Amino acid sequence: MRNYSGDSAEAAPCADHGDFSELHDDLLTNPKNLGWTGISGSGTSCGLDIPKFPACLEGNKHAERVWKDEAATTKSGVKDTPTFFLGGSDVANPSKIRRVIVLSGSPRLLAVQETLERSPAK
Repeated sequence: MRNYSGDSAEAAPCADHGDFSELHDDLLTNPKNLGWTGISGSGTSCGLDIPKFPACLEGNKHAERVWKDEAATTKSGVKDTPTFFLGGSDVANPSKIRRVIVLSGSPRLLAVQETLERSPAK
């Protein structure tokens, strides 16, 4: 079974010769277009260079990078989109995060604001 989010993630760099934002919007509003055939068709209808765009998709040109990113995301504990990590630098070691609050899913702006206001600003 194909991972449609991975397919669409691979489509983004394949659209480097065109406007990915139109393809992005088309895929979000037409989830039936996810998968290689639908993404390729959406790219064509959005004016991406043919045959360059489908050839890039079919060649899995960017697959390794996408799957490495997905593995790193999974390892960090991210399960939902969007996910926000809120934290501050450790005074003794600024390259380390002192405290992290994780907000995942689609939190309302008010929930994010409330969490930020509860967090100590130390």
